[in-house]
Order: sequence, then C-alpha cells, then structure tokens
Amino acid sequence: MPHDGLPTVTRTVGIGNRLLATLPPADIALLAPELEGVALDQDAVLVRAGDEVEHVFFPHSGAISLMIDMANGQTVATAAIGCEGAVGILSALGPSPSAITAIVHAAGTASRIPASRFRAAFNRSPVLRHALQAHLSAMLTQFQLGAACNALHPVQVRMARWLLNLSDHIDHDVLPLTQEALSQILGVRRTTVTLLMRNLRASGAIRSDRRGQIEIDRSRLAAVACECHETMRLEVDGSASTNTARSRFLGVGDDERVSLGALVARSGKDYSVTAHPTNVGNRLLAALPPADLGLLTPHFQKISFEPDAMLVRSGDELDQVYFPHSGAIAFMVDMPNGQTVATTLMGREGALASLSVLGPSRSSVTAIVRVAGTASRISAAKFRLAYARSAAIRQVVQVHARTLLLQLQHVAACNALHRVEGRMARWLLQIHDRVPDDALPLTQEALAQLLGVRRTTVTLTMSKLRVAGAIRSDRRGFVEVDRTRLESVACECYALMQRRIDRISCQELSAPRLALALLQESSFVTSGEAGEDRAEIKAASPVRE
Repeated sequence: MPHDGLPTVTRTVGIGNRLLATLPPADIALLAPELEGVALDQDAVLVRAGDEVEHVFFPHSGAISLMIDMANGQTVATAAIGCEGAVGILSALGPSPSAITAIVHAAGTASRIPASRFRAAFNRSPVLRHALQAHLSAMLTQFQLGAACNALHPVQVRMARWLLNLSDHIDHDVLPLTQEALSQILGVRRTTVTLLMRNLRASGAIRSDRRGQIEIDRSRLAAVACECHETMRLEVDGSASTNTARSRFLGVGDDERVSLGALVARSGKDYSVTAHPTNVGNRLLAALPPADLGLLTPHFQKISFEPDAMLVRSGDELDQVYFPHSGAIAFMVDMPNGQTVATTLMGREGALASLSVLGPSRSSVTAIVRVAGTASRISAAKFRLAYARSAAIRQVVQVHARTLLLQLQHVAACNALHRVEGRMARWLLQIHDRVPDDALPLTQEALAQLLGVRRTTVTLTMSKLRVAGAIRSDRRGFVEVDRTRLESVACECYALMQRRIDRISCQELSAPRLALALLQESSFVTSGEAGEDRAEIKAASPVRE
C-alpha cells in the first residue's frame, strides 16, 4: 500500500537521469550544490495532491506513477515517469500545491533538490528552461494519449500498455507490481485485474504473477497492447533527443539569455496589487494589475475565430499565444489510426500556448475551435519577454498550467471509469459553461470527435439523453440542453473537476493571494541572484497589501 515515508538520503548523486545528463557543466553546477541522492522505496508517496511541492525529483532508476484521486476514493494513473523526466517541475514556475499524487511503483534512486533552489537555477539557465519545456511537452502528450487510449480501448489493452510502459522504465521483464497496485493504476476493481491477468496468462503475454512480481513476455504483450504505447515511447525518446540537441546548441536570442531574476530587477517595477475594474473578458488577463497588463496590451491583436477553425496543429511551432474572451477551443489528439479524441476544453479562463514562455517549442496538441468567439493574440516572443519582466504574469501562467494539467488528468480518469453517456453529459456541461444560452452550437460529428466514438454511438447516446430530459432537441447544428437534468446524468467528474479548478483559480488569482505570491517570488529572487542583480532587486519597491 502507498505510504508517506520520507525517501532515504544516500551519499552519492549519479547522472542516470537523462534531463540532468543533457545539461552542460555550467548549468549542472547551478544544481549540484543542492542535489542529494535518495532511495525511492516501493509504494512511497513522493507528494500528495494538494500538498506544497517541497522537492523536485530526478529519477535515475525505478518508475513513478502520477495518480489522480476521484471523489469516490478510486485512483487512476495518468502518466509514468522514470529516468527520462522529473517530478515536481511545475514548481519552477512558482510555489504551488501539487495537482497530482506521485507514487513509486518500481523502487529505484533519484536526485532531489529543494523546489526553491530549483527555481533559482531555472531562472538563471535558458538551457534548463528549454530542457524542461521539452519534458513538459512530452508529459502533456502522455497525459493526452492516455486520455484518448482510455476513451478508445478496452481495459485489457490498457493494462498491456501500462505493463509495457513500466517495463520500459525499469528495463526489465519482471515487474515489482501487485494486483492491488494494478487496480489503482487502472481504476478498476481487484476482481477485474484478476480476470485480466488470467486472460493475459492464457495468451502467453504474462508468464507468472506471484509474490508481488509480474513476469511478462514483451513481444506477446506488445501484440495485445494498443498502438498508444509505441506512440508514447517515441514521444519520450524524442523529448530526450531534443533536450540533447538544445543543450549542445541553444538557438535563443540575447534577450532570452538574461536571467529572469535580472530582468525582474532591471524593470524596477512596483509590485503593488489592487483590485481594478476591467472590461477584459479573459480571466487570466483580468487578474493582472494594470501595470503588468500594460506589458502585453501594446502587442495584442484582437481576433475572432469561427467553428472548426484550426488555431494550431500538433507539431507546429508555437509562435502565437491566444487569450480567449469568448468561445471554446478543444485540444485534440490524433491517433495513429486516424481517430481524433478531445482531451480538454479551453475558454476565457485560459490561454492557448502559454507554456511557450519556457522557450521556442512545438505544439503537442491540435487546437480546434468548437464554439465561435474572440481572443487577444500576442507573439510568443513578446509574451516571453513580458513573462520575464512580470512576477504577476508568471503567477497567472503557473496557475493556468496547474489547472490545465488537472483537467487533462480528470479527463483521462473519466475516460477510464465512466460510460459514454456520462462523458457526453460532462462535455456538454463544459461547453455550456462557455456559451451564453442553452442552445449549444454543436453537430453530432463534432461530438463524435470530442468523445472519440462513431457517429452512430453519438446518435444512440443523444437519444438516451433526450429520454432523460437532459436534451430538449438536437437539430440544425444545435443541441439544446436542460442543465439541471444534464447535471444529474453526468458523472461526478464534472463537478469534482470544476470544484478543484475553481478553488485554484479563485484562491490564487484573487488580488490578496496574487500579491502574496509576488512578495514570495520577490524574496526568492533576491536570495537566488548575486552581485548587482541582488542589489537591484533589493532596491525594488516592496509589495503593499
């Protein structure tokens, strides 16, 4: 069973972690004084959802599962991390509670560093920022492919994918997994796992499973698994090669080579935060103090977008950041067989391509307009400069990143746990949140793409929702809903997800909380920089609450 025992500190710190191994000596030197080796014990909980992230872990061996907790006590794994990645990297954007629970499912070792010291190195090193950007992109792809796989494939195929994934991380065919751990990873009952294991043994994909160990036949297991495993593996390997290339030759401009802390200091800006009236429709922009918003507004271009417009395609360079004021944008993942599945929905509460602040990058998603609306658009390069100069902008990006990852994980869990009727109701409620009335501009074809199901399945599901009174009509490209009845049909994921996201957004984008975050970051940068940077930061205006 998972336990909260602290990792055992060891004396040696190796470089078995690929992220660390790609960093040049000068950048490793920023981390090395604070890195310490730790043992990752089986079933140890490195961080729980809601806890403050105190350390960043760089595994050298073993495997860590990122889990999401559901309202009914069930858990579902949404991603796995091994020596190719790190746990807790979003703390680089600022102090924050964890959005996930990280559990060791294969014992190993890691290097860890206090989150505050990691932020100091992150702020000073463009190479580290680019390496983390590539890893975060690979993680987003893993979240989204996992969500799509859960929607499209039966549980036995998904179990095969997870077993192969864990085998990749420990490079061994004997996996230290109990059936209880597998039930937590898959979000199914123990009896279901027993049945699935029996089927895999009959096919020869599993040779034995006893005493907390599962021995697999990799080639036969690969024949059972879906194509999602290979796609995920290629994405992780591509991230590692991208990190290596960027660490050897980092093609960034001179303005990006300056440390974030130095740019903050040189701006000499007042970090006062007060409530201010605004007619800005986007919630992230509305949370910014006027002076910080002023760093962006001269570069904004107001645009409108129509249904089915493709704002960015997976693999495209992220050269624009969009702040929607109205409408709804779906993040779609393209499967190898040509199917598409939606993994999240964004409206005026978010920003498309905001994580491009970490450096030039390519999109891990295809973003398609589902409901027409308007947005403010800014070049990614201009947004990175404003991000470097504004602690308030850094705070809203960090909050948005956490809510985006939380939504991705909830969708992945929902797809694993719930039937198509409950999932369709959840999508309709999410779209209803972003339109002004009960008539949603959606075709059945668009719903089929959102859910990753056939058009005939959508027709059948819509018929069931009409019988329940949750849908009044669906014709001429519109779906008219009865929200109260739709909420009674939807799974608990909608209410749980919205409650968790609203708690993060309302608490951390409020003026007093934003002011506190800016004060904490100002103090952090002061201690993290040296020489004239430190002197300039001390001279900056204090926060007034």
